[in-house]
Amino acid sequence: MTIDIEAFSLTQTVAENVDARLFEGMQSLYSREIVLTGLILRKNRLRHPEMDDKYHLLADACVKPDYVCRNRRDARIAVCYKVVGELRLRVALWLKQEDDATDVHNSVLSYRRCHEKELELEIKRGRVVYQRSSGDHQGLPKQHPYPAGPPIPCNPFDHRRGG
Repeated sequence: MTIDIEAFSLTQTVAENVDARLFEGMQSLYSREIVLTGLILRKNRLRHPEMDDKYHLLADACVKPDYVCRNRRDARIAVCYKVVGELRLRVALWLKQEDDATDVHNSVLSYRRCHEKELELEIKRGRVVYQRSSGDHQGLPKQHPYPAGPPIPCNPFDHRRGG
């Protein structure tokens, strides 16, 4: 889908038929559409003018991300990461909730370049809910099922581990 970066008065559809499996680790997907409002587009263009020539990559970053992570502050927000050549993209998505109105859809909150260590920290902190299973992630580490190593069983009667 093409995004008109001058259309601040419109709500534009970024993607349709979004695969619900991308967000399974967070919540059920109550809309399969992702939109970009004019207000968010205006805010994003002011904060991230370097992205003006990259809006053609937005839909792909939303529907075919390399990683999807939980937001650390709000459980309703998913953060999608996509690597395109040397470019690392980050899209924050607000996910529609079950009790939202029927005409409400998942919505882009921000779109920007990903800082070099940002995704590595998300993986290390265990926030990844989806990882693309095939292809080269161009230097990004593969997620280990236990980012900090396997869990250490806690036995309150074992004083050697400080339990």
